[in-house]
Amino acid sequence: MISDEMRLAENPRVAQVFHEIETELGFGMVPNIFKSMAENPAALAAHWAMFKYTILDGELTRVAKEMVGVVVSTVNKSEYAAKVHMHSLGVQGVWPLPVEAVLAQYDAVVDDIGVDAVKTGMLSGAELVSAVARRLATLGVPVVVDPVAVSKHGDALLDRDAVQVLREELLPVATVATPNLSEVTLLTGVVVESAADLHRAAAAVLELGPTWVLVKGGHLSGPPVDLLTDGVDVHLLHAARAETRHTHGTGCTLASALASFLAQGDGVPVAAGKAKDYVTGALAAGFALGAGIGPVDHGWRWRA
Repeated sequence: MISDEMRLAENPRVAQVFHEIETELGFGMVPNIFKSMAENPAALAAHWAMFKYTILDGELTRVAKEMVGVVVSTVNKSEYAAKVHMHSLGVQGVWPLPVEAVLAQYDAVVDDIGVDAVKTGMLSGAELVSAVARRLATLGVPVVVDPVAVSKHGDALLDRDAVQVLREELLPVATVATPNLSEVTLLTGVVVESAADLHRAAAAVLELGPTWVLVKGGHLSGPPVDLLTDGVDVHLLHAARAETRHTHGTGCTLASALASFLAQGDGVPVAAGKAKDYVTGALAAGFALGAGIGPVDHGWRWRA
């Protein structure tokens, strides 16, 4: 059950949504999505983008308090790889957790409850990237790798020596990799300057081993387009451009939504299309929070 304490922490509409989902779906029917990433106190991206998406998506349910006093869910299980001090103006500091602590969180969830999909985000250091890759290699569920390397404000989030480990060990276990344009360049050396370059970028990422790659082209000029491919099938995901500066959490949200739909049994192209639709709506509803770049609105469907 969702605790009364949790309900009081939410606005009445969200509490009503939780109640409706509990009533309609019951328990024991919900895919388990595991994430490995950083946590930040401003709740703009990383863990909180995943948390807010999986809770507010109408097909998922059931919030509980578990694991080291932070709010996670039976849908959205988490391990924290680092503590990030950040707000809407940028990253102020990063404190990676010991690898042993991250793996202990992973084992606690996987060994007891199990997971139906995994999404990785910021992992910061080479030793941690390698350790997570080894765990995921034998898990047997869809893995979405969001190769987070630089924050929205340009702050480095991945150690230089971790980039090669990400290339050689983590990307080969990915069902889908979701790099943005700067991450494509970091990983492959390919510079994407136009939509025509997306195919070359995707091919270069696929050479590193993921089954599928979703290259995010939102930073290109013109109508935004992402390219999804496994090297054979190619899907272009189009959307109208949202005229907003409040885009914090976009990449985390897209990868999280993708993992959520994969956990529900959708194939990669279908899951990617649904995730694209969701994040497009969240972007359009982005709002100011603080003095800098505000977040996308993960609850936009409930307010539409």
